[in-house]
Amino acid sequence: MDPVNSDFQAPRGWRDPHLQTLRSRILPTVFDLSDVGTSAEVIVDLDDGTGDRIRYWHHTPFRNNPAVNHISCVVLIHGLGGSANSEYMLSSAHAFLQVGIPVARVDLRGAGDSYDLSRHYYHAGRTEDVRAVLRSVLLRAGYGVVPMGFSLGGNMTVKVLGEPDELPGVLAGISVSTPLDLVEGSAYIQAVAFGLYERFIVFNLRHELQKGFAELTEQQWREVRRARRLEAFDNAYTAPENGWRDAIEYYSVNSSSQFLPRVQRPLLMVHSADDPMVPVAPYERLQWDDLARRNRISRAITGIGGHLGFHERGRKYRWFSRVALQYLLSLRDDS
Repeated sequence: MDPVNSDFQAPRGWRDPHLQTLRSRILPTVFDLSDVGTSAEVIVDLDDGTGDRIRYWHHTPFRNNPAVNHISCVVLIHGLGGSANSEYMLSSAHAFLQVGIPVARVDLRGAGDSYDLSRHYYHAGRTEDVRAVLRSVLLRAGYGVVPMGFSLGGNMTVKVLGEPDELPGVLAGISVSTPLDLVEGSAYIQAVAFGLYERFIVFNLRHELQKGFAELTEQQWREVRRARRLEAFDNAYTAPENGWRDAIEYYSVNSSSQFLPRVQRPLLMVHSADDPMVPVAPYERLQWDDLARRNRISRAITGIGGHLGFHERGRKYRWFSRVALQYLLSLRDDS
């Protein structure tokens, strides 16, 4: 897929998709959010009868910037195996706070610092949790909230924007490195890099379950511990826990591509053609002109950048943060 709306340039020696994907682990950068704003911990009670709760951090910037006052808060939603403290979450939060945009960093159900508040876990389709957080943020911040989802969090972002439940204070959405077809994505990640990314993700998911308060049968625990593939993990836990027949049904029902034609808010989708974890083929199949005209969906597609990488030459923040900021500024007339 040819680049679209992209001026991304990787640092010398960092063009490889795997290096872009892993750069923050190879060369970690510290982003101290206390340098650019204040923070408040917020706990959201979920109303699904489980007693589960979600924790997020609401950050208020020190800087007052009239140019971005139409954005009341960017709500950052992490990906599979991630958390509010993932480097791409902290980097993005720092970038937005630096220019005067409030930010909320979410730990989804059972993830990160929400692990001790929940007996159940997030998944690609659990948009009621995203909706609960957005309502909480809207009460604190008012009109002009923008959810920004990364990887699986992007799937949730697209899905929530395409669902009928109205959230009138949500201005727009942004997705980064988002899987559009979860069935195709599951097969893709098995084949790339000898399945190393997949095994790493499954290891983290097993660890999340074991440290938390999940209520599994002994048979489920055995199957979860044996799982080395994402599909096997979802067959063992995610699908039966949430009422789906198997992983394939879970993937089919919750893939974000089917929700795109129903999106009623402006949406920016950022992706790299060389993403080693999420295939670009579903992006190539989309009718972008129709989506732009009917649904106000735009795209920024790079030729290189890896998965949630986009580490840019000569810049502190990742390229998608700069593109997201430009997009947010363009929304001023829609607010």
